[in-house]
Order: sequence, then C-alpha cells, then structure tokens
Amino acid sequence: MPMMEILNFSLSSKQTKSTVRKLKVDVYGIDVQINEKIQITVAGSHRVVLTFNDPNDMAPKAEFRWRVPSQLIPNPGFRFEQWPNHLLYIFNQPRIRNLVFDGVPCIQDLLSFRRTFDKFQSLTIHSTCPDHVAQEVLNNFRPKNKLVLKKHMPDIDHYITSNLDEIHMKTIIELDQLLIMNSNLISIRTPKFSSRDMNRFLKLWIAGSNRNLEVLGIVFESPPGLEMNKVLKGISHENVPDDVGRKFTDWRIERLSWVVYGGINIRRRGDGAIATIKYVADNRIFYMYVSPS
Repeated sequence: MPMMEILNFSLSSKQTKSTVRKLKVDVYGIDVQINEKIQITVAGSHRVVLTFNDPNDMAPKAEFRWRVPSQLIPNPGFRFEQWPNHLLYIFNQPRIRNLVFDGVPCIQDLLSFRRTFDKFQSLTIHSTCPDHVAQEVLNNFRPKNKLVLKKHMPDIDHYITSNLDEIHMKTIIELDQLLIMNSNLISIRTPKFSSRDMNRFLKLWIAGSNRNLEVLGIVFESPPGLEMNKVLKGISHENVPDDVGRKFTDWRIERLSWVVYGGINIRRRGDGAIATIKYVADNRIFYMYVSPS
C-alpha cells in the first residue's frame, strides 16, 4: 500500500488507525526539523516528509520518495502535537528519533512547544540558529541519548554531566569540562586543547577519569597539531605495529564492531582497561578507543 494511502487510511477512524499499526510498516525512525517551517520525516523504506509551512495551519504537505508528487493531507482536526503522536503510534515508534533546530524557528513559544515531545533520542542545534534561540533550546530540550552542537555554546556544563550516550560538539571547551563528561562517545571540534592539555587528560584517564568513555575524537581547528612527545610525556605506553589490529565492539549495537590498526596503547590503573590512541592529518585529529582489559 502506498504511503499516501496508509496515512489517509490511518486518519479515517480509531479502528483504521489501529489497523495501520498492525501492518508494522518498515520504519527506522521519526525525525522533526524546525526552522522557518516544521518538517516531520518518517524514515524508512516508505519515506515521507510532512511539511507544516504555517504553525497555525495543520494541514501538511506530504513529500514522498521515488518521484511521487507532493500532496496535501487533510487535517482531521489535529493540533500540531497530535501529528507526531499519531505517527509514533501507527508506525510503532517509542519516541522521536532526532529533533533538529537549524535556523530561526517559526514557533514563538518554545517552552510550550517542548511539551509536544515527551521523549526524543537526539537533539541537534545547527550553527544557523541564533544564539538566544540555541540557548533556549539547550535549556528546555533534553535528549535521551545524543546531543549534537554545531556552534559555540557558553553554558553547557549541565548537559555534559547528564550521562548522554553521545556528545558531538563544535565549540570552545576547557579541559576540565572534558574531564567531567560521562558519555560513551565524545566528538569535539575545538581550537582550545594543547599537547600539554592532552597529556594531562591521558594521565587523569589512567588514574580513573571518564570511566564511561569508549570513543573519543578531537579535531584541533587551530594549527599546529599535537606534539606527540609532549602528549605522551611521563606516560607508560606501547607502540602497536601498523599491521596489528584490535577489535572493538560497538556499545550501541553489540553485533557491530570495528578494527583499529596500529596506534599507541595505554592502560588504566585499577581495572586494566586499554585505550588505543590514533592521530592523523598532521596530528590535528586525535582518536582514542577504549576496551576492557
């Protein structure tokens, strides 16, 4: 059944809504993007994007994959918050997957809008968001698993200590902020850290900081790159030959894994966890992969 028919059928009655849910349509997630308009994307083999050009007009335009013409879907009397809830229900999704802000939002009252989303997995704030909007979003929207910041945000301490699975940031942070992050995956683009900072970080990791960390990636935006003799000063380490690989299991999906070849191994005191350090691109990109002993 084409997606347009599925959507229209689900809006006919409570019974047809339940019938569509039982179809178990192949959907990977439902995403919401907010700028001068609102878009709800149902991602899957039957991908569809519902676009709300006016927050006061709840009859969205539906855009489909594979060159199917865009069509307007009649509003059955829904307020906006009923649309994502309806889609979550009929497509058997527990929560919104990604909530994305990438410009000036068409919604004036973001705090009231926040109540639309009970739970969502990931929050992304793009550089196109005005500073005051980005800060308001950060203060009021709390993701369950993942935070992506693509602009500098001065007040992030309450977020980086909130046990998110993943944090991806393009911002200026201090080393002390990195040391209090509790995430499994941390990805940072920053001009801030020096070789001496990274040496201190590794020594504190060996002593027991960042115990949840499994993957760390840092891109240093301001040259020069790291001086590895300073990064490793006073640290017991082992150089791994380039043809020797270590397998790491993805903590998010156990059946997935990857192999890291070469690098430098260091060991944490106490539990014996091993971190493999890799640096590339003239030492301006630093990776650290952690596995149990």
